[in-house]
Amino acid sequence: MVATEFGGGAGLDLPTTALARDCLQRLLAHAGVLEAAPPATTDTRFLNLLGGTAAPMAEVPGLFEPARRMGETVRAGDLAGTIWPVTALGVPGAEVRFPAGGLIVVERHKPMVEPGDLLFRLGEEIDPEAMV
Repeated sequence: MVATEFGGGAGLDLPTTALARDCLQRLLAHAGVLEAAPPATTDTRFLNLLGGTAAPMAEVPGLFEPARRMGETVRAGDLAGTIWPVTALGVPGAEVRFPAGGLIVVERHKPMVEPGDLLFRLGEEIDPEAMV
């Protein structure tokens, strides 16, 4: 059995489907099941997931409007997004800022948040030689 997640967010689109198909064909060729495989379309990137203290979390309930997207690089203090109250119209939204810098590797897809909900996760690119 082979299991993986492509894209996340409980969604499926054409580019992600094509990527998953190509990856599966390369895996089957590597295992000797297929004779040839499509060439890789991108270079492999090695990432280290930063600790939880680098992840912005919701501090109030409401509707989260992200200001950044997965794959972007951020610095500590950059705006992560705004949480808008849904039960008190006219109340300003609560800005959420990144507590650390890094590469956004996980983003929240559900807009409704409660205190303590994860909004993003950060990582950093690492040298594969440093992994051993």
